[in-house]
Parts: sequence; structure tokens; C-alpha cells
Amino acid sequence: MPEKSNNNEDVNDSISKTSQKLEKYEILSRISDLEILERKASMIGNYDDSIQYAEQIIRLSIRGDLPEHIKEQQNFLNNIAERVHKEYTIEEIHSVGNGIKKIYEILIKGEKIREAHSILNDFKNNYKDVSYFNSIPLIQELLSRDTQLWISYQSTLQELESYHDIDSQKEDFKAELEEIKNFLNRM
Repeated sequence: MPEKSNNNEDVNDSISKTSQKLEKYEILSRISDLEILERKASMIGNYDDSIQYAEQIIRLSIRGDLPEHIKEQQNFLNNIAERVHKEYTIEEIHSVGNGIKKIYEILIKGEKIREAHSILNDFKNNYKDVSYFNSIPLIQELLSRDTQLWISYQSTLQELESYHDIDSQKEDFKAELEEIKNFLNRM
């Protein structure tokens, strides 16, 4: 009789192992389906649904003792967080950039080129750590316009300085001529 009970235990163990394997395969199948949905949602920018799918995958992975899937979902969620942050930052830059553009245009119309250039540089320095800052079309437009105006402004300043230098030299020359006249008159 002991052999029969031992045989029953073997059958029960075999059934239990088969049941566990079957459950694991069902979990893996469900995880695979959820990963497809998760990726699709992510590709269209529906991050809320992506996060919900990731949460379901993590729960199933815990139930099925699948730590590699948990790690994979952690990486996926980190990538989603980076994308959301980047999109928020781009929206923020556009919003602030449009305000800066309006102020910049007002200053340019008032011929306050130095102030306009300064405001744009402050804006640029505020986002210097954003690697894609200069690739945003609005920013490219502002920086290009500012570069052209700033070069023109600097050129105008140099011309004015050279005229000022000539005027200064004329004044110096007049003063020297006056001294020579006075000297000659005294003789």
C-alpha cells in the first residue's frame, strides 16, 4: 500500500507542476498581450493608458514570479517619464518663447536692440541645460533674427565710434593748431 500512496503523491505533484506551468504560460500570454497594447498606447502618446498597462504587467509579473518583466516595466516607465518631461519642457519653452518674441519685437521697434539682445540671451541661458533648445523652430527663428540684428547693430556702433574718433581727432587737431597760432603770434 505505501507504493500506492507514493504513486498518488507523484501524480498530485505532477498535476500541481503542470498546473503551475499552465498558469505561468497564461500569465506570459496575458503579459505579451498587454505589452502590445502598452506599446501602441505609448506610440500615439497616450501615456495614461501605457502606465495602466505597465501596472497590470507588473502585477502579473509578481504573481508569476517574473522579475525580468518587472525590470522591463520599470525601464519602460522611466522612458515614459522622460518623454512626458520633455514634452512639458517643449510646451513651456514655446509658451515663454512666444512671450519673449512679443517683447523682443516691441524693443526692436523702439530701437532698443541692446535690451532685446539681452532679454533673448537671458532666455537662452535659462534653458541652457535643455539639449534640444536650439532645435525648436521658434527658438531658431528668434536666434537667427537676433544674430542678424546684433551684427548690424555692432557694425553701426563701430562706424559711430570711428566717426567719433575722427571728430575727436579733429578737435585735437584744432586745439594743436590753436596752440601753434598762439605761439606764432607771440613771436
